[in-house]
Amino acid sequence: WELTELHGIICSMPSEQHKGQGRRGGAADRSEAPWVIHWDGSALECLPLPQFAKGGELRRITYPQWICKCYMPSSTTTKLWVQEEHYLEPRHDEAVAKQANNSYRNGTWSPQWGQSQDVEFCIDMKIGNVRPAWETTSRKTLAATAVSPLVCA
Repeated sequence: WELTELHGIICSMPSEQHKGQGRRGGAADRSEAPWVIHWDGSALECLPLPQFAKGGELRRITYPQWICKCYMPSSTTTKLWVQEEHYLEPRHDEAVAKQANNSYRNGTWSPQWGQSQDVEFCIDMKIGNVRPAWETTSRKTLAATAVSPLVCA
């Protein structure tokens, strides 16, 4: 089971309205890939989508979404139960991309969570810096350690 996954925000798309300008003001290329901003573990990084994906599988997470704090009973015959849940209301894509770009350029964003910091960045950008009360549990942590409570997004 592969435990490496990255989460990022698509911050630019080549389009007809930017034809002739390109990403940095040069000639635009219709085949130019979208750019993705993500937390790389120490800073925000901006990469073309193919480089971000590194040949891996891409998935688009749609919002609205829920973040839930769950408890996993010690007995294997008892089901997981949800203690708390919060609805994550998304902002418009343009506002998300603008905030991600501004955070990248200004270096103003930094994580507060100890794990899943790339997920934290995406949630912050998608819902507008309204951070959930608890951090999400990474898949890597779940595979290696018994965690209570378990937080899923």
